[in-house]
Amino acid sequence: MIYPHEQKETITFLTSLKDTTGGYTDTPFAPAALQPTLSVCKALKYFGIAPQNPDDIFNFVTNCFDSATGAYIDTSSTRPTVFATAIGLLLLHSIGATEALTKQYPAAMQFMSRNATIREEHFMVIAVIDECKLDIPVPASTIAFLRAMQEENGTFGKSVLNNAIIASALIRAKESLKNPQAVAQLLLSGQQQDGGFADKEGASELGTSYGVMRTLDL
Repeated sequence: MIYPHEQKETITFLTSLKDTTGGYTDTPFAPAALQPTLSVCKALKYFGIAPQNPDDIFNFVTNCFDSATGAYIDTSSTRPTVFATAIGLLLLHSIGATEALTKQYPAAMQFMSRNATIREEHFMVIAVIDECKLDIPVPASTIAFLRAMQEENGTFGKSVLNNAIIASALIRAKESLKNPQAVAQLLLSGQQQDGGFADKEGASELGTSYGVMRTLDL
């Protein structure tokens, strides 16, 4: 539970991260980037607040678009990446830029499908299709990549975080799990004495805790 005064302080901090480009920064005085911009937009949405001047955000996102590839180049890079492209599309969806999203996603999704090579990139391919409600199938290459990590007992190795990421991605792709109970038990085994979850025995981590809770909810 976030108390009213904590909510006010959080909103104040988040809005303070906006810079002159229209995007948001990860920390004060850092350059704006796609990921923190999406994070701020999502966080404000959870509080029931729309970001101020969404046109500024749209202009920032548009400036990161690479028309030559149909993908996105983040401000800290010189080339388009799967992560930047996914975040760019998610931002368009977040601020309600439906026309731009409809125009851009076919080429952008092709770029992501061709270039996704690691777990997190394939996860983002599914996340975009799911969150943006795109009426397109998840690429077979992405499903095959994730399924290749499935073991005989239905889990995805011994890593709590890996099971959270892979299982949640497959569920979001409307794929069934071979043994959801085994996956759930493994996820729950990662809970630490402080109530959070860790990928390995030790201190809880926010990322792992979020991944586990999101997967169990799904």
